[in-house]
Amino acid sequence: MPKAMYIVGNHPKLGNLVLNKVAMYDDGTHGDQTARDHVWSYSATFAPGTKLSYIYTDSGEEGKWEGLDVPHIRVSRSKLKTASKSFTDPSNPSENLHAR
Repeated sequence: MPKAMYIVGNHPKLGNLVLNKVAMYDDGTHGDQTARDHVWSYSATFAPGTKLSYIYTDSGEEGKWEGLDVPHIRVSRSKLKTASKSFTDPSNPSENLHAR
């Protein structure tokens, strides 16, 4: 189990493509619903229509490529009037990208 999970993407709230800058949480905060359940989460709000591309990394030094948790880029476009996205660790197949 990783000590930390990060999300990196093409938006300032996703680190502006700087690896290991935006941490995900498994402590019941920052969009994470249940502490220590091995589901890492991060929540951010985006303008409607924002196209997001992102990946998850499994720890490492900021800006340094050390490990890739999920070997493909994900893409999402905000379609809601209130565009809040919650990102969850894909190692839990029952959890996916949620719009709320």
